[in-house]
Amino acid sequence: MSVPEAPTIEDLRLAGVAYTAYAKAVGNRAYNGDPLPTWDQMQADPAKARLVEAWTIAASAAVCDFVEHLLDLEDLFPATCPLPPSPPSC
Repeated sequence: MSVPEAPTIEDLRLAGVAYTAYAKAVGNRAYNGDPLPTWDQMQADPAKARLVEAWTIAASAAVCDFVEHLLDLEDLFPATCPLPPSPPSC
């Protein structure tokens, strides 16, 4: 079993941009009406580590997809941004 690489500062920055845009789009409220934490609060809370990881993976995947399509290099470099394996289900 391989150990996943730690996210880079840029990965976390992009995830923060995506999360902050999402929070703004939903009025900074969760589905149940509770206020959403800021990105900094999410990163500082060990209980939210899985959410931070999920936002980081999602943001990285979106950027990779955008770059691949923007540069139209998919035929030359297939799988340049593979998604990490799915976590095991409970």
